[in-house]
Amino acid sequence: MNIAVGIGGGGLKIAYEIGVIMELQNRGHRIVSSDGVSAGALVTALLIQHEWGLLEAVVKGGGPGDSRMWPALTEDVHRWRTGRELAWPMLTRGLRGVDSMGRNDRLWSNYLSRFIDADRAVIPGYVGCVEWNTPGSPYRSIAHDEHPAAWPRAVWGSATIPVIWEPVHWRDGTYLADGGLRTSVPIDDIMDRIVRGVQAAPDLVMAVPTNVEGQPADDVGPGLDGAALHTIGIMTAQIESDDVAAKPWWPDVPHVILRPTVDLGGTLESTPQTQLDRYEHGKERVREWSR
Repeated sequence: MNIAVGIGGGGLKIAYEIGVIMELQNRGHRIVSSDGVSAGALVTALLIQHEWGLLEAVVKGGGPGDSRMWPALTEDVHRWRTGRELAWPMLTRGLRGVDSMGRNDRLWSNYLSRFIDADRAVIPGYVGCVEWNTPGSPYRSIAHDEHPAAWPRAVWGSATIPVIWEPVHWRDGTYLADGGLRTSVPIDDIMDRIVRGVQAAPDLVMAVPTNVEGQPADDVGPGLDGAALHTIGIMTAQIESDDVAAKPWWPDVPHVILRPTVDLGGTLESTPQTQLDRYEHGKERVREWSR
């Protein structure tokens, strides 16, 4: 079966989405395109290159302190959560007029600049971003071959949460920020391309969110980051419900929303066992859907 996938955000919970992808692959389904937003953009970037080993390494890389690639996404936040590098950077950066807690440079140097290359794409890929410095901050979907040299920066921008990290300069003076601010599961992007004739209709469009239906992304946790994550969770839960509801303009293409049936835990919860549990639940959900 030819499947176009839309991969949502969810921080470290994307281990669930990787489980879904790997099980689809194991069962002989053909993923013909991938759309991603936020952390899902990082999965899309590896998926379209058929980097199956690296996708599994994301799951098995563990949490902050591990030497593998995944901590590049979370090391800064981990330091803030444990009280290191929080108050002073916030104060000094705020006094200098900087609109974020820090720069997401580790993600670039440890991950994107090393592994992501538009020229190695095997299937089409798209990431959803917000144009941060454009009036109205519009959402746009960026194709891997739109500006190939700038594709890694588009992926970087899609995964960069404003306030926590600085928006990313993409090209020609345009700065990008987390696409999850506008859409948490980019199924609309897929349907739009089908309607416009840009993409052939697949056998199935599959959206893969990381939250149980109606559930905010995170419960209220301790500290500033806990409050921020819960606030974002309330917002994205509503965005997600709008994203995956059937739209009257959607083409007559079969689609499925393959969400988890168990709580996957917090966005930044990253013990090795938690990641493996999420991964296995993703595989289990594909097995259930296939019956």
